[in-house]
Amino acid sequence: MDNKDFLGDESEYLGEISDIENIVEKIGEDNILFLEKKLMESKKN
Repeated sequence: MDNKDFLGDESEYLGEISDIENIVEKIGEDNILFLEKKLMESKKN
């Protein structure tokens, strides 16, 4: 195995990590928006 192959595999791995981070961030944003909406609804009542 030469260095080029290793770096190719590593960049794919790092790409997968960033995809996972993006998904986690999106889920977090959705949850925050949902909780804010619930909070506003509860304040109205």
